[in-house]
Amino acid sequence: MNIIYFSLRLTKLAPFILFVGVNVASRKEENTELDKCHT
Repeated sequence: MNIIYFSLRLTKLAPFILFVGVNVASRKEENTELDKCHT
């Protein structure tokens, strides 16, 4: 595997990975807020 090619692919995927990570984190926060309301 060419390291330069791999790093280029990684930088293209980085924004998508960040986007998914932020969505998952915000969903977890929303879930905890909902749990607080239920109790």
